[in-house]
Amino acid sequence: MNRHVSPTLTTERLILRGFVDDDLEPLAVMNADPEVMRYLGGVRSREWSAASIDRCRSQWGELGFGRFAIEDNVNGEFVGWVTLEPVEVDGYVDDLEIGWRLVRARWGRGLATEAAIVALTWAFATLPVDRILAVADAENAPSVSVMRRLGMVHLADVPDDGRISTVWSTSRPLGAGALD
Repeated sequence: MNRHVSPTLTTERLILRGFVDDDLEPLAVMNADPEVMRYLGGVRSREWSAASIDRCRSQWGELGFGRFAIEDNVNGEFVGWVTLEPVEVDGYVDDLEIGWRLVRARWGRGLATEAAIVALTWAFATLPVDRILAVADAENAPSVSVMRRLGMVHLADVPDDGRISTVWSTSRPLGAGALD
């Protein structure tokens, strides 16, 4: 097994880092919020959230990429997460996906876009991928807005688990070669 760990990335307002045990409570609260989980299959239990932290840590070790916890760089408060992971939508399973989830109190401040930009920059500099997708419920207008702000291009709307998902793409910027 590889011994990869999440790097720590920073922006003007955020720190992206690996998950720690202290993230469980705010993660569980976020995952139990019906508005946060509206397009994500419904609320999740505290146990599910605890298991997801374990999955996040394992993913970094196995793949060398995964989910970053996002914290406020001023007060250290858990804000949400941004992830890089294999796509689970038919027709795109060989691709990498970026996704995000924020606590509701932090919506509408550009934090998802800010976190996604730094995660995408890291991914294109580090991973051997030429494009990264974003997938969201087609009715999830805020996530689609983030995709647009990231300069992503709409590829398709596809059936996904009884709903319609919208698939967007961004390509490696010129000069952003992956590290060997």
